[in-house]
Amino acid sequence: MESKSVCINCGTKEHFAKGLCRKCYQNTRNKKIFEERPDIKAKSFENWHNKCICKILKKHHEQLKDDPEHLSTEFLQKIIGIKCKR
Repeated sequence: MESKSVCINCGTKEHFAKGLCRKCYQNTRNKKIFEERPDIKAKSFENWHNKCICKILKKHHEQLKDDPEHLSTEFLQKIIGIKCKR
């Protein structure tokens, strides 16, 4: 009878380190880094937030490109204060 290690956090039948599976170990590690360095957490959130805004602006541009009265993507970026990659 073979016993398999399970993650003490989620119960997954995978053991990576310190009794945790790879996913839980990484989440714990990230949480510790974010607690020790709040600047990293803020930058990570800012990057995620900007990506979401850029996706919305891209959809806006695609859906309204034939509407002569729509606000330009460049104008919206200036108002919001971010620069999206094309």
